[in-house]
Amino acid sequence: MSKKNKKNEFIYFHKKPTTRREFLASGLVPFTASFFLPPILDVLARNGVAQAAETLNKCGGGGLHPYAPFVNVNLAGGASISGNVLPKLPDGSRLPNYNQLGYGGNSGQNIVAEKPFGAKGPEFNAGNAGSAGSGLLQGIRSVASPTTLANTTVVSFCIQSQDDSRSNAYDMSGLLAKAGITGSFLPGLGENRNQKAIIEPPAPLNVRRVDDVRAAIGVAGRLNALNDFQKDKLFKTIRNLSSVQRKRIARFAGGEVLSQLVECATGKNVDLVSANGLDIDPSQNASFANVWNNLGSAREEQFATVVYNVLKKNAGVGNLTMGGYDYHGNNRNTTDGRDIEAGTVLGQVLESAAVLGQPIVVSLTTDGSVSSRDGTNFSSDSGNRGMALMFFYSPTGRPEQINSQVGAFTKGQVVDTTFVMSRPESGTASMFAHYLAFNGRLGEASSIVGRQVSPEILKEENVLITNVKKF
Repeated sequence: MSKKNKKNEFIYFHKKPTTRREFLASGLVPFTASFFLPPILDVLARNGVAQAAETLNKCGGGGLHPYAPFVNVNLAGGASISGNVLPKLPDGSRLPNYNQLGYGGNSGQNIVAEKPFGAKGPEFNAGNAGSAGSGLLQGIRSVASPTTLANTTVVSFCIQSQDDSRSNAYDMSGLLAKAGITGSFLPGLGENRNQKAIIEPPAPLNVRRVDDVRAAIGVAGRLNALNDFQKDKLFKTIRNLSSVQRKRIARFAGGEVLSQLVECATGKNVDLVSANGLDIDPSQNASFANVWNNLGSAREEQFATVVYNVLKKNAGVGNLTMGGYDYHGNNRNTTDGRDIEAGTVLGQVLESAAVLGQPIVVSLTTDGSVSSRDGTNFSSDSGNRGMALMFFYSPTGRPEQINSQVGAFTKGQVVDTTFVMSRPESGTASMFAHYLAFNGRLGEASSIVGRQVSPEILKEENVLITNVKKF
């Protein structure tokens, strides 16, 4: 099939895309990522005064946070994660059949599966009648080394979600920011295109390449004409203004903006405007760049920039969005290829952490899911077959887990809604609790999440990662 006909295939089964999200789902817009820029800094940037970034104390820089970096990979449109990882019944046993999940027409108890992430990890599709096996796993293995996989734990989350919709509350960025996962001079990278979960995240700033990072931490407008020495002197002068001087300045036209600059002109921002060698460029680390094919494509340059700065803790949360994941109406060769692409990105993120010697938590989410009538091709949207995954990597060894699945499916091959995981917001709260447990901080979950989800979700017996920091 020609490339033109493949693009028309989406329009045949759906209305003509008009929004950015619909273009992402169709694959006409293939990927996106961005930075989070705090509102006060956005004001300063628009006025050409400064673009220094906010961290722990408004915009002053709070050093490196001590927690595992976090990256979300979102598949826009509605991929079949449950077609890659076998969902189980509440008692942990297999479903009677998996034919509606794309495993083949006779995929019952004798289905072929493997556990690549340890004996307590989930089962991945190893290839069955009409199914070539898990494309996610194939993509991961194409990049991540056996040692990296041996140091990775995976947990699956059975979550019912809306199809083809950005209203799914999968965005954990606000929760993570409240927990203290912020960067040393950038608060977060990447835009999660889903609805926020419980807490509003910082506003995003799109990033396409490392030059966008340089622009975000520099100065704008006429100030950019100053040399580094002059910028350094200017920021130090502003920082040393007395409170009386600040009040006088605020009375003049434009004084309010300058007063905001005073609050941002801390020692950290003095360092930023005068620094010549900030470690923000992934191309300068040969081993890291090699993981991303030496940044050979626009997407690899974009994603590598986000992941590198998150792992270096220059920034907080990283979000990567991949377009073209509305599987409804696409043939199996197309959807399997998309799975491999997503798995490759997951593998690149995990291997990046290994190369830099850092722990990382990676979540994989999507908008709804799909079902298969013939056991192979995905013919219908089916958000009640939704699933999300979390990958926990530690350079010191595989993190300990109690079990592999949160929530469950029924014998009818759909999410069991009697569990508290029946909506994305609850699932995201559970994933956040697992992140905290990986950092040995599960006891803080209730105070951060609040009362908007069932407290059962946050209890230690419902968290499958042991509450011990092991990195």
